[in-house]
Amino acid sequence: MTFKAGFFYRRTTDGAVFLCEQVKDARILLHIADVHSCAAGERRLVFRNCEGENWEEVDESEHAQFLSTYWRDAFDEYGKEVGEQGIVFRRQYHLDPYLHGVSDTEIRERLAAIADNSIRYDSNGSSRLLESARLAYWHRKAEEALEHLRSIGKNEFFVESDSLSGAQILRLRHDIREKKNYGKYAPWGKVPQLARDTLRPLYKYGEAKYLRLALEQGRFRISPSSCYSDSSLNSARLDKDEGRITLRPSQRGFRILLQDQQGRTITDTSHPRENQLALEIGGDQNFYVWCCSKAYEPRLFVDFEADACLVIHELQTFAERLNSGLYEKFRELPGMYANDVKYYDPLCPDDSFPEMFTSPFALFFYKDFRYAYQDEYRFLWPMKDLIALKPIEIEIGPITDIAELLQISRQ
Repeated sequence: MTFKAGFFYRRTTDGAVFLCEQVKDARILLHIADVHSCAAGERRLVFRNCEGENWEEVDESEHAQFLSTYWRDAFDEYGKEVGEQGIVFRRQYHLDPYLHGVSDTEIRERLAAIADNSIRYDSNGSSRLLESARLAYWHRKAEEALEHLRSIGKNEFFVESDSLSGAQILRLRHDIREKKNYGKYAPWGKVPQLARDTLRPLYKYGEAKYLRLALEQGRFRISPSSCYSDSSLNSARLDKDEGRITLRPSQRGFRILLQDQQGRTITDTSHPRENQLALEIGGDQNFYVWCCSKAYEPRLFVDFEADACLVIHELQTFAERLNSGLYEKFRELPGMYANDVKYYDPLCPDDSFPEMFTSPFALFFYKDFRYAYQDEYRFLWPMKDLIALKPIEIEIGPITDIAELLQISRQ
């Protein structure tokens, strides 16, 4: 029997019908279609596809009756205010309960990161949620956290009762006014409009006095990745794991197998263990990097403590000039790589893990998902070894033909 998500299956040994909630990495998650038809301990089943004997697919003509009891039970369990999508996310979490063993403090930090990435601000400072397509990822993460808390009996510490419905809900809070130097950099009502439309512009947020030199003279400061571990940097720039990823996969998640040169197993994340395993990968190479964003968001002026934004309209031309300018100063560089930054969940890296190792430098384009709101694009120049590097000042000539400078008015 090959199981497919969204289909009903009947167990031939007793006639109990289950809905296939999810199929992932040959693992199957089934949930009883009618809670009154089986013992409480059998409401949810998790097993590998190869173990799916004594099952038959339910004929499509019977689906309606089982969907009716399935959703009846779901709303009884979670409440209608959670919504069908929220219930699906919560139930699917049980295929890989990756938050098992994570501390309450980390859960709070995780929920703060979810809020940070779910909320945006318009030009007047009013908050809004991401559009539905991009919000779905963070919605899933929030529901999974809630299901974890419910399963360990700690919901009451993270949720509150809604005054109208009485439902227990999670209120994700993000107040940009709590940011350092908020009053100085808040751009509300002063956000400049883009002068022209470009297919794929890049945005560099910073101080006007430096960005004007970049525009008019082509002066750029290229820093080594090690500079981003400087504790004096603000939270948007500080990243002590630059060039390194830290994974804390669960036993049921994507399997990570590390072996030595003789083929002996060093680590196998699928083996039973009492404590959560943390894997640090990378960090043995330094590289030069110049970062910018693909998003023109008012809040990024606050996050990066910026009073201006350099808008680059011709990516390819800019990349060629930037690379040539750095190469003239440092001819030992092996070459430039440029790409979008991708964001991974260190506790649930299943979706990202295979791609992280597609090239020797793929890791340099991955960052912890708490930074996802920055929507980063980066140019980098990797070095062969972990050597001490210093920032390099380069000058590539005026870029007024391919860029513009937008500045916040302080009047």
